[in-house]
Amino acid sequence: MNKKIIYLIIGIIIIILALFGFNKFLKKEVIEDPLIEEIPVEIPVEVISVDNLVVPDQAPGDEVYVEKVLLRTDGEGGFVTIHKTNEEEEAGNMIGVSAYLETGVTENLLVVLNEGEVIDNPSDLVAVLHADDGDGVWNPETDLPLLDDEGNIVQIVFTMGNIEDVPGFDAKL
Repeated sequence: MNKKIIYLIIGIIIIILALFGFNKFLKKEVIEDPLIEEIPVEIPVEVISVDNLVVPDQAPGDEVYVEKVLLRTDGEGGFVTIHKTNEEEEAGNMIGVSAYLETGVTENLLVVLNEGEVIDNPSDLVAVLHADDGDGVWNPETDLPLLDDEGNIVQIVFTMGNIEDVPGFDAKL
């Protein structure tokens, strides 16, 4: 009877060791040969044929976060201007301008507002994309707003408000 118990215990130990070994083999396969690879997707600069910008709603402050700017590669570069809105929710007084932007894609841009401009209360603002006149220096008279294919100014309305009012803001902290 003791031999049967010993054989049973040895059999259980062999099964447990086999399971651990098989599990280790499976983990090794997953680590060395992943099924899903992250492949970065980059937009080749030569295919940018539209001007556009992405500006999320954000917390109050003295600078504006611009997530992405696309400037046509056949252009001269440009600028992003930030404006307060007027009664018609259109671009009013300009309160900030970016540095010169090269053609192609610009990401994670901060536009510092003019000295003394701080957005404390929830406000709708407008970011407008401007073409450079070729000199790389901001000039409101000659660096005109860019137009889309339908003749509309390339712009986006966004809100600078209380942190609680910005959906998903806490996830970015």
